[in-house]
Amino acid sequence: MSFLKSPGVLVALCLLASACSSPASRTEGDITETKIAGMTIIVKRVPTAELATATLFIRGGSRNWTKTDAGVEMLALNVAANGGTESLDKVAFGRKLASLGGFVSADTNVDWSSLETKGPLRSYEELFGLLVDVLLKPAMPASEIEVMREQQLAGIKHEEEDPDARLTLLADQKIWKGHPYENRPQGTLDVVQKLTREQLLAHLTTLRETSRMVLVVVGNLDSGKVIETVRAKLAAVPEGKYVHQSLPKPVFSAATLFTEQRKLPTNYILGGFVGVPAGTAEFAASEVLSTMLQERLFEEVRTKRNLSYAPATGCDISEAATMCFLYVTAVDPNKTLPVMFDEFRKAQSTVLSEEDLAAAKAKTRTGMLMQTETTDGQSRALGRAFLLTGDWRNHSKLLEQIANVKAADLQAYAQKHFGKLQMILLGDPTQLDEKLATSF
Repeated sequence: MSFLKSPGVLVALCLLASACSSPASRTEGDITETKIAGMTIIVKRVPTAELATATLFIRGGSRNWTKTDAGVEMLALNVAANGGTESLDKVAFGRKLASLGGFVSADTNVDWSSLETKGPLRSYEELFGLLVDVLLKPAMPASEIEVMREQQLAGIKHEEEDPDARLTLLADQKIWKGHPYENRPQGTLDVVQKLTREQLLAHLTTLRETSRMVLVVVGNLDSGKVIETVRAKLAAVPEGKYVHQSLPKPVFSAATLFTEQRKLPTNYILGGFVGVPAGTAEFAASEVLSTMLQERLFEEVRTKRNLSYAPATGCDISEAATMCFLYVTAVDPNKTLPVMFDEFRKAQSTVLSEEDLAAAKAKTRTGMLMQTETTDGQSRALGRAFLLTGDWRNHSKLLEQIANVKAADLQAYAQKHFGKLQMILLGDPTQLDEKLATSF
């Protein structure tokens, strides 16, 4: 591998006062963290890795758009990542990626967006250079804008056709009403259809400031050389004045039921409640409890009673809140929901056996480890931990917290947080007793 080593790079950077005054790097084990002009850089060295991943997170998410332009960031970054750069058109850009054995992709959610590249170690520097060009010098051809626009519109239309997607949309509209998350990353048909190239370019300009960036690199790479390359490649990017703002947490005073009539062979039901923030010992307990409840719901609802094919429970984690849920498709919800509610109530009233606790903890830890078997999995996990909790260490800390969870912790969590379900039904409202639906 070749990395930029010229002293001239550092001299040039000293034109940026903030870059020269950046705090020294800190290394703990195989992870190095530093800050350059407001941008946090986290590098994890994996000596056995043959591939390397760089994920550039761009903070803000739903705080970066409003109802009138929701969808602009997703569309802009997808076009940038797929439409080539000023020096390489779409075809040449694709061929270059193929020759390097790597890819560049984009992703957008309610809290942040990201650009990511992954490929062989020998190609890392060139791939990172292409990622930077995607951010700073995208071609944004009109033809690619229309291709990406149609894909985004197709995704929005799919929500009207797919019951699960429609159910999720209804839940988002109810839970996040009046909240910045109400303006979803994909936007609406009306807005996305009207977005112009000028709007996309203008929005990309607002994202180009190091104060809103977090870069995570994972692979068999020397952290010092990685950081030196970042300094060189992003030297021209201004620090900007981005200040990260916290978001309000949803609060529900009572259980509620919202329904939407639709002729379907079964009813789609989701109930949400507010969990606990990531990075806490209570969060570890909630993860183990979700694993245990998933097993019990499957056994009681599907295996024993054949009331539903796919009962489920889990949590979606965001900066604003951890929203947990139970989900089921049921022909007879008045028979199915009581079984599910009973399992949740048992978690509140009964202490889990040590044998069942050990099994739930082991499965939870295995699931986490499986998600980080790859360099991109590790990069995203470290980035998520940093963005959600302010400390990348909380990713590995969660594994330790799970190992230390006690049965009493699960019961205490269930007693404190289960209840006030915000129930959504898509299907036939007459088949669900409202009193039952709002009883937990």
